[in-house]
Amino acid sequence: MLTRYSGLEGIYFTKILKTLIEVGDLHRRRVLDFGCGVQGLRSLLTHDNYVGYDIDPRLSYVATTEGVQYDIMVVNEVFYEMTPAQISHTLDTIRPPLLLVGIGRKGLLNTLGALLLHSDAHADYKTLPKQEMEILLTRYRILKKKGVWFLADVYLMQRI
Repeated sequence: MLTRYSGLEGIYFTKILKTLIEVGDLHRRRVLDFGCGVQGLRSLLTHDNYVGYDIDPRLSYVATTEGVQYDIMVVNEVFYEMTPAQISHTLDTIRPPLLLVGIGRKGLLNTLGALLLHSDAHADYKTLPKQEMEILLTRYRILKKKGVWFLADVYLMQRI
């Protein structure tokens, strides 16, 4: 789902992006932003070692991730829109050695925020956060974790 955020949502998503940059040390790495959307992450990076990939070809730097040179793949609030089988296939096909993932908690605070700010924010969930982590942990180990205002978690993960 392509979204441009403003107001409180914009503040929240900017905080997530800044947390991704911090946890993944993205200012020093070549970044593949999987599901880049409007490339909010790109706008906050201090270098040009960035490739955005999105299912919408109008938003992508590349038509496929094949052959893209990168140090870390960022997947921020994207996997929930995919089925478990699609997530597994993506991870097994691309096989990023380092993965930086932003996952919404889908807890009470998220639900209240969705009701107040964006009523359909949780409508597109095909995979719940717990399922997402189960899939990730069969292929990756957590190197670092940081929460974002009790609403999301950012994980730096290494392929096992």
